[in-house]
Amino acid sequence: MHKKRALIEKIYLKACEFQKNERTSKAKLYYKRVLKLDFSDYKTHSNLGVLYKNESDLQNAKKHFQFSIQISPNSFAYNNLAHLQTYEKDFENAKHNFIMALKLNANDSMIYTNVGIYYARHGSAGETVIDGMACLFHLVA
Repeated sequence: MHKKRALIEKIYLKACEFQKNERTSKAKLYYKRVLKLDFSDYKTHSNLGVLYKNESDLQNAKKHFQFSIQISPNSFAYNNLAHLQTYEKDFENAKHNFIMALKLNANDSMIYTNVGIYYARHGSAGETVIDGMACLFHLVA
């Protein structure tokens, strides 16, 4: 079992390197190899979701963010899923998922950036982005 985990980690790190260097097709291939060996690797699902999101394959992106959350609730997947839902104008689910992301990691600046985008696209009349973020954060506290 230890050898299998080491192999998975090696493949995962290679996939991350490909993703960092914008070699998307190679990264996807390696992430899929990880999932063949361990479908429950939530980080791989999250990273694969980001690749799909960047390619505008929103169905696959959503699927992998949801798998990641089901396996191990994490702010990265909640934030990315909410960001995707904001662009789909699925504002209620986006709001819920931003709240979940903030509950898990209230110090992640990327969540606040995406919450700002949410309110810029959806905020009610007269509501500023800052007011919206404060309101959402109040729901978390």
